[in-house]
Amino acid sequence: MVAHPASPVVLGGIDRRGALWEGRPTLLTRLMQPLLVLMVTAPFWGVALAMMRNPPSGPEAEIVVHYALLAIPLGIALMLVSAATARAAQLRYRVDAQAVEVWRRTRERRMEIAEIRTLDVRPTLFGQRVRVRRGPWGGIAMELRGRDAEHLLGVLAALGIEESPAGATGIDPLAPDEPVRWRGSLGLGSLDASKAIAAAALLTPALLLLLLQVWVLLLAFGAVALLGLVALGERLRTWFFEAFGTILVTDRRIAWRVPGSDRLYRELALAELVDALIVEEKSGRAWVALTVRHRGDVRDEDLRGVPDPQGFLAALDLAAR
Repeated sequence: MVAHPASPVVLGGIDRRGALWEGRPTLLTRLMQPLLVLMVTAPFWGVALAMMRNPPSGPEAEIVVHYALLAIPLGIALMLVSAATARAAQLRYRVDAQAVEVWRRTRERRMEIAEIRTLDVRPTLFGQRVRVRRGPWGGIAMELRGRDAEHLLGVLAALGIEESPAGATGIDPLAPDEPVRWRGSLGLGSLDASKAIAAAALLTPALLLLLLQVWVLLLAFGAVALLGLVALGERLRTWFFEAFGTILVTDRRIAWRVPGSDRLYRELALAELVDALIVEEKSGRAWVALTVRHRGDVRDEDLRGVPDPQGFLAALDLAAR
């Protein structure tokens, strides 16, 4: 039976026709992208500033050429910042009975209501961050004022999506009847050479900004630091969790625990594990290669810095399966 368009379809007191909620990000969120572009275009501003501070004093034709050339870096910088400002101003969030969406002029991202696994709410400096996810990472994050966030949470609750426990990732905590056979921390041994070099490259500009508060260095390293931390912040967090978190092996899964917390941020069911072997062992720690079933195929995954590797393999108990 199809409802007549004129008759409201109500869910939890909310009319399901069209958008159930629409909102905009906080002002600070809208300003972040233009500010980032402003820093990235620092070389253009620098050239324009140098040209303005050294105006020609020669013939009129030379002065005209000078300011015509000045308009090039200034125009490029202004155009890029203006485009970023316009793009940020268009950002909208929308929720209907079927999905959560991110819009600018057109729809950019969509997550079906039925796919949402977790709903996390965290306070920010000027409001709240509401994030919906299909899995432990990514998802759609909405930076909202407190009142807008409260309204959105009410709409999501009416759709059957309740706020997850603080920091939840959709992974079940350890059950009372789930014995832990092995636990250990990978430490800095989890960082192979490529990860260590990448982390150093990303963090060095930010460190220089803190140690050397010089305007020129701010222009030189500020954009690199911001771009690196914004673009790869999630990757850095993953590496930090791997190095300083805890790995548990229970009778049913391998679970990764957030540093200093009982929360689990990742899991691998033992039923999906095909094989595990020690590739290299040194100073009581080992590089262990896991073979895992993945979408009808198998994939390899490396764990580096595993303490007590023989105990780890024994806890997996592959021979019994």
